[in-house]
Amino acid sequence: MKRVLVACGVVLLLFYGAWIIVIPEDFIISRVEDSLKARNLGIEATGFKKGLFFNFTAQRIVLKKMDAILLSTGEVSGRINPLNLLLMRISVSLNGKLSGGIIRGNVSISKRKNEAHFFFNDSRLEEMPLLSAAGLSGRGTLSGEFSLNDNSGTIRFTIQDARIDRKAFSGIMLPLDIFHRVQCSMVISGAVLQVESFSLEGNDIYARIKGNISNGNMDLVMEVMPGASFRGDALMLALLEQFKVSPGYYSLPVKGPVLW
Repeated sequence: MKRVLVACGVVLLLFYGAWIIVIPEDFIISRVEDSLKARNLGIEATGFKKGLFFNFTAQRIVLKKMDAILLSTGEVSGRINPLNLLLMRISVSLNGKLSGGIIRGNVSISKRKNEAHFFFNDSRLEEMPLLSAAGLSGRGTLSGEFSLNDNSGTIRFTIQDARIDRKAFSGIMLPLDIFHRVQCSMVISGAVLQVESFSLEGNDIYARIKGNISNGNMDLVMEVMPGASFRGDALMLALLEQFKVSPGYYSLPVKGPVLW
């Protein structure tokens, strides 16, 4: 038994020595970059440093699609699972700051499978690059989660105290500024992002969005249902009147490109 314990201790010391001396920071970043290339994604890590006991820190980690920034996190800290390194798999848990809020999650990268699961809380919507990638601007408090398993996954989020600016898609101005709370659930399947549920709430007005985003193009419908006491400005009411289906029910097409 003593010999077994000594042998295990030697293996652990050698492996720890490999982490400190043999495995450079560039190797870890390059493995992550290689796994993202198949999705036309890139990553930039500023100030990435290994620590003791398979820990690491980074001043900033940026996820990009072509030249567009999709996600930017700061003050990142995490840990790499050493047992998975023996199996030629990178398994990482990390925490960081995201647009004034926090983000935490896990990533597992191997030749056979890539998985990721992240939670984010109380992030400022106006500082999220994804908002501008969809051609939108505004503010609010964003919380939610994101899961990815190879080519499939889910996105769920809520926006509180939303103030999203009106935006035209295919020449149709959407009255997004009248909604103050947003809830969304979407499913990723290859290059298709299917909207499971997307609800918007304002003062005595409710809307939902359905459809999908395929290969970077939106094919959605926004259904708007104002209550009897709802009062909007003349321009918005005239806009809704063009798409009236029945009393209290309007259907607006939402079409156009996005970057993700």
